[in-house]
Amino acid sequence: MMMTKEFPDCYVIATGKCHSVMYMVEVAFRAAGISGEILNYLKFDDSLLRPKEVNRLVGDSSKAYRELGWLPSTTFEQLIESMVSFEKSLLKGL
Repeated sequence: MMMTKEFPDCYVIATGKCHSVMYMVEVAFRAAGISGEILNYLKFDDSLLRPKEVNRLVGDSSKAYRELGWLPSTTFEQLIESMVSFEKSLLKGL
């Protein structure tokens, strides 16, 4: 829909729902078939954390709906599972 517009523009494509990075990692690990304590696989670097004043970030796709009639049809979980599946298929080809 964006590519067929007469003039280019910027759109946010998002579900409008907030998820933590930890939740995203949990979904990705589950999709990859990795079980056990997730924190055993991760290393945190506090210098990379956002400042404390950023409490909540949520994508607003209302412009995409308003101008293109676009609504999300894929859940956050489905998107992460699809991304993991694609990466796994690339690894099979190595």
